[in-house]
Amino acid sequence: MAQNMGFFAALGRFLSFAWLKNAMRLNRKADEMFTQDAEGIGMAFDIQQEEMVANYNELRDAIAQIEMVTEQKRDQLNKSNEEEADLIRKREGALVKAQQAEEGSDEYEKHAAAFERFDTRINQIEETQERLEAEIEQTSQSMVRHMQQLTKMQADVQQMPQEKAEAIAAFVTANQIIALNDRLAGIQTSVDQGPIEAVRKTNRELTAKARISERIAGTDVAAQDEEYAQVGTGSTSRSRMEQMLAERRGESSSKQPQSQESSLKESEGDDRPEI
Repeated sequence: MAQNMGFFAALGRFLSFAWLKNAMRLNRKADEMFTQDAEGIGMAFDIQQEEMVANYNELRDAIAQIEMVTEQKRDQLNKSNEEEADLIRKREGALVKAQQAEEGSDEYEKHAAAFERFDTRINQIEETQERLEAEIEQTSQSMVRHMQQLTKMQADVQQMPQEKAEAIAAFVTANQIIALNDRLAGIQTSVDQGPIEAVRKTNRELTAKARISERIAGTDVAAQDEEYAQVGTGSTSRSRMEQMLAERRGESSSKQPQSQESSLKESEGDDRPEI
């Protein structure tokens, strides 16, 4: 049983937490809706004004009810005063009649009973009068405070349209100042900067992608192997060319002394004198 109670208590706390969390989320969303643009600010003031008007009407109706009850008590008090005055006259008449009658006689007892009846009712009326006068006084003092509050609420409601206009103007002005300062500082959105900035941004992105692509291509194993094969082929061809050139230079060097020697012998034979 205790475990079940603990479970339900924990479940209640969880549900309360979830409800409060959702309520806070809704409040934040509502605040964002009412503060993101001039229309939202206007809606916030309209809703607040409607609530203030409703509260004003409720307070006004309550004051009217209190005033109606107070007026009824005043009427009751006036009737009590009139009845008291009439009873006082009757009591005085009974007293006069009792004085004229013989004490102890039936006539005297009749006047004495009437006097007591009038006097008792006068005492009851006086108690009612004291109660009514106290209640009327207390209600009147309370009515003064309520009327002051009602007057203040009325002034607040009448002030709402002007305050709404001032709040919207302040919001728009602040946003314009921020936008102008951002332009002066070079902080602009792509929409403000136009299509040229969009083209520039695209070119920068493509250039960055091209650089990354070049780096990736440089690290490709197949490309590296092909590069090494080309370098190896070029190196082998170059070595073979250099070797053949060296051989030809050697052959040319060995043929040149023989040619010079033959030329020398021919020149010597030509210089001998004829016989």
